[in-house]
Amino acid sequence: MSDEIIKKYLTIDHRYIKNISSSNPLMSKDILWKILKWWKILSNSNTIGDLSKVNGNFPLIFIKIGSNTYYVNADSTKDGVKIFLAKKENPWVLINNDNGVNNKITNSLFKEPVKGFYMYKK
Repeated sequence: MSDEIIKKYLTIDHRYIKNISSSNPLMSKDILWKILKWWKILSNSNTIGDLSKVNGNFPLIFIKIGSNTYYVNADSTKDGVKIFLAKKENPWVLINNDNGVNNKITNSLFKEPVKGFYMYKK
């Protein structure tokens, strides 16, 4: 399964996660966890997306859970991914983003943003 995840979702050099579009989103949290885990292990990049090719707030990964759609921005960092993965058993909670809009996702039990991990509800 890990080889399949790596080939399908990571770039050839394993530095970045490939774009997962809104027209073909991930359909489970489990796949998202696996992609992030393997990127964290294999990548020597500090961000999940190649910021020389896309804007930092480019929605790189789309995921659809039930009727809800979420996205993770390309500028999410290695440290942010580590924190998010460490709390993977916690529920996803909506909190306000920096502009006061209630669309940011955290998995902190204290409803604090995960520093360096930029995930939002569409």
